[in-house]
Amino acid sequence: MFRPENRRETLSLIFGIALLLAGVGLLLTGFALAFGIASNPSGYIQSQIPPSAQQNATQGPRASFTFTITGLSVVFADGSRQGDAPIVSWDWDFGDGSRSNQQNPQHVYATNFTGFVRLTVGDGNGKESSAVGSVQAFPGADSQGNSTVDPGDLAGNIDLSGAFRPLVDLLVAVSAVIATFFMLLIMWLVGASITKAGWNLIRPRPETIRIRINLSPPRPFPGGMAPARGAARGACACALALLVVLGLLVPTAVAYHTGSARAVGDTVSETVNLPINNWTGYTFTIGSGDRLAYDIRVTSGTAIDMYIVPPDGLNDYESDTALSFALYDEVENRMTITGTHVGTNGNAGLTTVIVDNVDFSGRLRRAP
Repeated sequence: MFRPENRRETLSLIFGIALLLAGVGLLLTGFALAFGIASNPSGYIQSQIPPSAQQNATQGPRASFTFTITGLSVVFADGSRQGDAPIVSWDWDFGDGSRSNQQNPQHVYATNFTGFVRLTVGDGNGKESSAVGSVQAFPGADSQGNSTVDPGDLAGNIDLSGAFRPLVDLLVAVSAVIATFFMLLIMWLVGASITKAGWNLIRPRPETIRIRINLSPPRPFPGGMAPARGAARGACACALALLVVLGLLVPTAVAYHTGSARAVGDTVSETVNLPINNWTGYTFTIGSGDRLAYDIRVTSGTAIDMYIVPPDGLNDYESDTALSFALYDEVENRMTITGTHVGTNGNAGLTTVIVDNVDFSGRLRRAP
C-alpha cells in the first residue's frame, strides 16, 4: 500500500550504529571489570599494590656471644640467631688489632687488655648484625660474660619504612580501589553518553516543522463545514460503537499511520512536532483563480512529504484500506517545501494540504 522511502542520511545511520556499538562495548567492558573485582576483591587489591610495597623486609640475623676469661686467654662462643637465611659468616674483632672468621674462636692477649670485642655475623641474604662484649683479660683473671647489641648496629637497623609499611600498604590499596571506582564510573558515564548519542542518531524522532500557508484573496472561515464534519464524525463514531457492542463489527487493527485534518480560514502559521508515522492536514475553500502559497520547513529532524488533495483524496488518505488517493500536487522527501497551488474551475472547492511524516510515503496516486 505504501512504497518504502529512505528517510535518513546513510552516513548518519552508519555513524549512529558505530557509536551505539562503541558505547555498548564500553559499558560491557566496565561491567566485566566490575564483576572481576567483585568476584575476587582481595586479589584485585593485592594486584594493585606495587611489588616494592608488597615485599616485606627480610628478617636478618641477630648477633650475640658469650666469653670465658682465664688469665690472658679468652674463649668465645657464638650464640647468634639466624633470620630468614642461615648465617654464613662470622667476623671477630678482638680489640687489639687481631681478627678471626671462626664461629667459636679462642684468643690469647699478649698483654693486659681492657676493651670491647665485636662480633659481626652475615647471612645468605646479605643481612648483617653486630654484638659487642666488654672483656678484661690479665694474669689471674677468671670470669665469664655476655655480649650486648652493638649500639651502632642498633641505630643502623632502625627501619622507619618497615615501621610505617602497613600504613603505606593500606594507603596504596585504598588509593587503588578509589582510582578504580572512579575509572569505572567515568567509563560507564562515557559509555552511556556514547550509547545515547548513537541511539539518538538511529531512533525515529519527531519532526519539528514550521508551517505557513496563505490563501489569497482572503476568504472567511468555511462556515458550517467544520461543525458539519464534526457532527458527521460523531454520528459515525456512535454508530460504530453500537455495532461493536452488538457484535456486528469487529474492530480492525490500529492504522499504520495516524493523523487528522482541520478546517482553517485563509492563513495558517504554526510550528508543530510531528512524530514518526503521523501526519496533519489543513483544509481550505479555494475558488477558481485563488492562490494557495505554502512555506513548510523542517527545523529539527529529517525530510517530510506534502500532498494537496481534494475531499475524496483526503478520505482515501485517512482510510487504512484504500489502495490509492487522488491528489492535485505532491512534494516528497524534502526538508523545505515551498510553492503555490492555483485554483481552477476543475479543482475549486475544499482542498487539503497534508504534511506527512510517515516513513512509508504515498499510496498509489490518481488524478482527481
